[in-house]
Amino acid sequence: MTGNLLRTEWSTVTAGTWVALIYSALFALCVAYTIWYMAVRDIGSARTSVYSNLVPIVAMVTAVITLGERMTMPRLVGAGAVLLGVALTRVGKTAPLVQPEE
Repeated sequence: MTGNLLRTEWSTVTAGTWVALIYSALFALCVAYTIWYMAVRDIGSARTSVYSNLVPIVAMVTAVITLGERMTMPRLVGAGAVLLGVALTRVGKTAPLVQPEE
């Protein structure tokens, strides 16, 4: 990939391509941060941060689907470990006990 990047004729990239690239990057960031802050507001920062561990799994699945990356056993084991960790943070979650007033 680096070789292709170094050989790219940047002067041939059109203004429309640059605008599309910048728009898609900014749009993705805006959507991602909006979702993130809505989650922080609704479920709190601690619970929201646990779900950020799912980002590498989403990236891996996206790479398999769009780029033709191979799904290997170490990757599956890693994804399983992440999913197990996220699940373990949710085990035993109950509503706080309300103490009766005396």
